Amino acid sequence: MVQLQGRYTNMKPFFKTDEHFENPFFIGTVVDNKDPTFNYRIKVRIDHMHDTITKDENLPWAAKVDSSFMGMDSSSISHSVPEVGSKVLVLAVGDNINSLIYLGCLYKKTDSTPSGDDYLNCYGIYDKTGNFIKLDKIQKLLELVWEGTINISNIKEMNITVNGNVNLTAPTTNIKGNVSINGTLDVTGATTMKSTLDVTGLVTGQADVKAGGGSVGLLTHTHPGVFPGPSSTGTGQG
Repeated sequence: MVQLQGRYTNMKPFFKTDEHFENPFFIGTVVDNKDPTFNYRIKVRIDHMHDTITKDENLPWAAKVDSSFMGMDSSSISHSVPEVGSKVLVLAVGDNINSLIYLGCLYKKTDSTPSGDDYLNCYGIYDKTGNFIKLDKIQKLLELVWEGTINISNIKEMNITVNGNVNLTAPTTNIKGNVSINGTLDVTGATTMKSTLDVTGLVTGQADVKAGGGSVGLLTHTHPGVFPGPSSTGTGQG
């Protein structure tokens, strides 16, 4: 048995039992984040508490304290797991060093940490691969850099209002479903249509129109077999 702040608690043999702790807060290093129960628990090594011969698998699990505004119930959670090597603040519940919770990670400058004006003016999520979601409160800019796939699904309805232009750059843009355009369609470049075109209204063009890969155009062509009277003309010729 060991006394911690006036209380007695059972100690496992691999923990130090010959010292008293002034407070129940500790800083440790995450050594395992693969909780087999998927309850966001981690194993933390606390240098002055765990000796070097103690194996990581013998360390107790530390539970997570959720800090999101959503709360935690059966239908809503916030998901984040500290990476191995992260420094975390740990609390021994009831002064029991075998009953731990972690309150969060200690911040540390990395290669992904924003610098210059971005350090004070931006909020966001940055990872070690260079991906980030950044909100710049000065420039009024939301920026996303993600070298991977983005999936958005199960949207009942999406409404987007833009006061300026929408610029989309991609090698190919595929749209499955009906497209309704209430406004002018301005196309620069070749247009290929592999289906029926049904137009209600006037179709105008600034250049000649040719069909079927032939040489007959609407602007310049001749008709053979033209005779006075009610006769019809022959097929147009280029």
